[in-house]
Amino acid sequence: MKNLKESAYEKSVWQQVAVKIKHADADRRNETKDLMNKIKSTLERNSQANCPPQR
Repeated sequence: MKNLKESAYEKSVWQQVAVKIKHADADRRNETKDLMNKIKSTLERNSQANCPPQR
């Protein structure tokens, strides 16, 4: 009986770990997307500032 309880507990712990890893991966992807968007907008602003006005 003790082994069944320990096994169920370990399974529960590993499920929690898996969920935390999944959330951390999603957070990292979101941070990467945000960073890429900031870089893109900065590059666009810089290229607009460096272009002579169109007549």
